[in-house]
Order: sequence, then structure tokens, then C-alpha cells
Amino acid sequence: RVDYNEGVLIVHCPNLGHEILPELFDVMRHAEKSYPKKYHDSTITQGGSTTIALAAGSKSPDFSLYEVKESSGQAQQGTSGIPTVAFEVGYYGEGEKKLALDAGRLICLSKGMIQLAATIDIDHEKEKDGIRKLKSVIWTHWEMDPGYPRIVKGNDTYELNKLLPERNGNVMTDTEKVQPTPDAYRAVVSFAKTPYWVRAQKSNTYKVSNPVILRIQSADFKDLELFPDQGVKSIPILYRHLFRDPQEKDRKNPAFTFQTVDIMATIHSHETIQREINGKNKKTQRDVDSFEGALLATLKKRRSD
Repeated sequence: RVDYNEGVLIVHCPNLGHEILPELFDVMRHAEKSYPKKYHDSTITQGGSTTIALAAGSKSPDFSLYEVKESSGQAQQGTSGIPTVAFEVGYYGEGEKKLALDAGRLICLSKGMIQLAATIDIDHEKEKDGIRKLKSVIWTHWEMDPGYPRIVKGNDTYELNKLLPERNGNVMTDTEKVQPTPDAYRAVVSFAKTPYWVRAQKSNTYKVSNPVILRIQSADFKDLELFPDQGVKSIPILYRHLFRDPQEKDRKNPAFTFQTVDIMATIHSHETIQREINGKNKKTQRDVDSFEGALLATLKKRRSD
């Protein structure tokens, strides 16, 4: 993943936890619960982690969805290279502050062309034996504040394309103390050479803590760590998130929904593989030799068959 921000180029090597979205969408597609294949003259294309050019710098999200229109007018051409929905996953201690900043950048510095930034904070805790255990999953939606853009006034002080964190409606200016996670970001960006304020804000948070073990009657999944029943059974993505110009009657309706059982089953499968990777890294040379000896015997038997 590539992240170019304020003159600094950061190249990330994502671990397995960042790759949950492709598998989750695959699960939904097989269950015929994914996004609509067609909506009037629009279709949705998965953009994966394609790098997005922003008003300042660029960003590779962990996953993205693009609206593709059959018509090719100039207005559509100007937005076709920007997804409508972007996803960011925080895994193994990346934390909600980084995810909030990522979401603020995606919304503000795309000038609102990214209509929804969904952040997924997968948090862990260490048990006595040092093994990481899933602690909580917090799924948050960020959108452009509907009261924006606002034209810059003559007495406003600003630096173009610079994000300002907010908490409870106030800009956070105290840099001497440890600050809580911002719940909004504002910035000034240029629209047709005229400066405007834009503002990204949290619109919904789906918080889960203390996962529980449930027994599922399935050959594929057993003893899964799932959401406790707190009434959060699905997370909707609305038509106004997915499409730039939905019909008024559709704007507030779900275009599709993520089922929390599917989310946690996908995370669980990745957790299992990650634990195996972590365990392999801690094996002694004797363990490795024993494993590779058994592997060699299996390959030789396969060759003789």
C-alpha cells in the first residue's frame, strides 16, 4: 500500500488482517447478498487497493468500490477515477487514531467524491501465554458533513489542504497533551480555484466488545468468535454512499448490507491463519526440520503415485 502525505512517502506491507474485505465480498457474492450489479446506467466495480490521487498526496485504501456509468459526459469522467466507497482496516495495534486520520483524508482531500469511508478497527489483547486474542471490532462510517462545502470567509485563517482535527465540534489545538481520537476533520480545498471548507464526520459507529464463542452447525465454521447479541446484526451501505446520483426515493435505503456473522466468520478465518504464521515464526530449527522432513516424505509419495 502507498501513502503519500505532506511530502512523506510511506510504503506499507499489509499483513493478512488487511485482506479481509476481498474474502468478505466473495462470501456475500456467493450468498447473492452483495452490492447491486446494476442501477440504472451505473455498475459497481471493485477497485481493491488502487492508489487514489487526493488534493494533496495520495492514498491506497485497503479496499474500494467504484461507480462506472455507461454515459461518458465530462462530469462523469472527472469522477470515474475516484471510488465512491473506501475501506480501511486497522489490525494488530494500528489504532483508531490512524484510521480516523485516514478517513478524514479520504473524505476531505477527495473533495467529497469518496462518499463513504468505512474504517474497521480489529483490536487484540495478549493472553498470559503471549498469544493475541481478538478483543473487539469497531466498524465506523465517515461521510462529508451535509452542511459543507462552505466558502472561505475573508477573516478565516487556513492552510490549503491541511487537515484540522475536531472533537465535539471544536478544533483540537493543544499539541502538548495526549488527545482523544478526533470525531471529525475539516480542511480548506479548492473548487474551481475558489477555497472552500470541507468537513468529514463520523456518521455511524458499530461497536463490538468481548466476542463470545458460539457453536455453529456447519462443517466449515465451528466455535467462532462472534458478535454478542447487542442488536447489531447488519451494517448497511446506502444508495447515497454507493452511487453519486441515486433517485431521491432510494438515497436513504440500503443498497446492500454486511451481515455481522459474515464479518466475524471472515475475520476468524484470517485470525486462524495469522496465528499459524506467528507460531511458525517461533518454531525452533528442530521443529522446522521435523516438519520439512514430513513434507518431503509426502511429496515423494505423491510423485510415486
